[in-house]
Amino acid sequence: MRNGFLPPVQEKVLTVFLRDKDKQWFVNELIRKTKEYPNAIHYALVALEKNNYLKSKIINNRRFYSLNYDNSLLMNIEDILVKKGFLKDSTKVEELASPWTKLLNREASLAFQFEVPLVNRDILPKIIHHSIGNFWYNGITYGVYYKKNDLKLLAAAVEKKVRSDKYFVKQNIKGCYVLGKKLLKDSQIDNHQNLAKMNNKNLLIFFTRFRRSYQTFMQYLMYPHLIERYFVEVIKKDLLLILQKQHKETELAEILSRLTHPVYHEIEEQIEMLEVAREIQIHGDTPQTKELIKALHHKYLWQPFFTVNAKPLSFDYYKDAIDVLAKSKIPLQDEIKKIKKEQDKRKVELKKTLKKINTSLHLNNFVEILQSYMYLRTYRKNIISKAHFLHLPLIKEITRRMNVEDSFGLISYQEMADYLAKGKQLPKRIVNKRKEGWAIIAESGFVEVISGKGEVLEVMERFQIGMLPIIPPANRIIRGMPACQGNVIGTIRIVKDKSEFAKIKQGDILVTHMTTPDFVPLLNKVIGIITDEGGVTCHAAIISREYGLPCIVGTGNATKIMQDGDQVELNAYTGVIKIYEHEVKTGENTLIKGKTLYKGKVSGSVVKIESDKDLKKVTLDSIIVSNSITPQFLSALYKVKGCIVDEYSLTSHAYLYTNTLRIPAIGGTKIASKVLKNGDNILLDATSGSVEIKK
Repeated sequence: MRNGFLPPVQEKVLTVFLRDKDKQWFVNELIRKTKEYPNAIHYALVALEKNNYLKSKIINNRRFYSLNYDNSLLMNIEDILVKKGFLKDSTKVEELASPWTKLLNREASLAFQFEVPLVNRDILPKIIHHSIGNFWYNGITYGVYYKKNDLKLLAAAVEKKVRSDKYFVKQNIKGCYVLGKKLLKDSQIDNHQNLAKMNNKNLLIFFTRFRRSYQTFMQYLMYPHLIERYFVEVIKKDLLLILQKQHKETELAEILSRLTHPVYHEIEEQIEMLEVAREIQIHGDTPQTKELIKALHHKYLWQPFFTVNAKPLSFDYYKDAIDVLAKSKIPLQDEIKKIKKEQDKRKVELKKTLKKINTSLHLNNFVEILQSYMYLRTYRKNIISKAHFLHLPLIKEITRRMNVEDSFGLISYQEMADYLAKGKQLPKRIVNKRKEGWAIIAESGFVEVISGKGEVLEVMERFQIGMLPIIPPANRIIRGMPACQGNVIGTIRIVKDKSEFAKIKQGDILVTHMTTPDFVPLLNKVIGIITDEGGVTCHAAIISREYGLPCIVGTGNATKIMQDGDQVELNAYTGVIKIYEHEVKTGENTLIKGKTLYKGKVSGSVVKIESDKDLKKVTLDSIIVSNSITPQFLSALYKVKGCIVDEYSLTSHAYLYTNTLRIPAIGGTKIASKVLKNGDNILLDATSGSVEIKK
């Protein structure tokens, strides 16, 4: 230090310490507080300790830093920082709320997610004259995050484009189909054998053509939902004016629901499955019917490929589903006619509703546009999935040459292009770190892959991604939007993807992030549907109405809060899901069972975390107990001996943090936050998945 001045990063770090003088700080907490790069914080801490401003000690295998009051210059530094306005007379400054918001959870490959911010940056300005420079995707918990202000500006840009260009929406809809066909054409590999014979230069030409079409089509995953939202609001506003003139304002909600309910459903696969099942009913299991199943399988086996890591649907998948239909007592020919008739009926009912209220020509046009965009939801998802499946031979050939074929889902398209153009190899250590965990961060248009669980955690700290308030466990009630009315009680099964379809038994309630067309065969077994995502026009809402299944969508976190086997009441009249609790009796040797998140065995004292304030109660002897774990827990997790969580998921923050920080932990207890009390002395055996309360 010269003349009482420190380098800027050291000043920032000391400011944090002087705002909370008695606290011991872990390095990741300082990264989050200062928003500086990890290396900068490490260097600053080393320098400050070397100059005796800070001291450190190892606690629970981690190094914590605190102020060194033996240094007489510390008071002088504090005065300087106060004069500079950094300390504001040492008043503690609360952390600002995170600028990020989570849109959804969706598993996707690294290649796909790396393209998203590139499309936001490079393609969107050409379409709606607006770009998005910030983006976060966590390949461990599958969270997709944007900055709140970016989304507001995007919505405003979309509305401006729609208002200022009367031809935009119809050209945009037509363009989706044109670009979709082009993407499938550019993804198609006519002769797989030729790929191996191509040199890198020719392979790059083929790959670049695919990637250009891929990025151009991906725009339809970014903003059409905002166009839908805009037209729903416009329709609502115009409809209200019409009904006010007719003194029918009380009918607004009902009529709006009819106008904004999807008319055009994707029914082709459903009908084809019923037709094959009917052939089996008539002719039995013959070579001809087997060929029909093969043809159906070949036509739709690509459906799970929204992520390139998926596996194609198997022949048995379709055979089993068709066998169930063939053995059922449902008159299949009547069912086929019914589905087609309902499709036509929806179109007729929409026209009748518009005619009945004597709508204007432009309102009719708005409704038609909205219906077209709602149908595009399934279309664009199917195009991406089919393109992923079709281009697999291409990316497998490229990654084979890169010696990373077994990890092709962890390589970005840019890294593939760099190899073909420049021979640039991706180091094995980077690929191995990505196997632990990875993320994509875009900041002001600069896009980067984060490799390794620890590195992902540091970036989340630095950018305050996902810092939400802690919500107490309360009464185990989940709320969402009713999509198809009804009330059922049953056992839930959480299904993340098709690999877990076998979980579903007759009479179960399906719980998932969101449904896709490949979920349709399950609907003959389940009695209800619950989803994390979606609105009243999403895929789950559409198919639940077709099958008459009570359905609640848009819960946000049902897959995180509930566990396989939970007994629930699904009330799709009110949008409430009630989870029935099991009675627990405590005694001399009470054992609570759970599932291992990170192995280890520790004893300690319980601290229950039900709000942000409880984090301050954590000591070095604490084992924290909570309904779930959020990024807000990090300051406490650096100190604790162990962690017990009611929820369980290998994609949860609890799994990410306890594995990265190597904290003995269990999840899926369902009841620990209710049974255990503050101060209870417990033995946590995370290796066997149990907690013993010591009396």
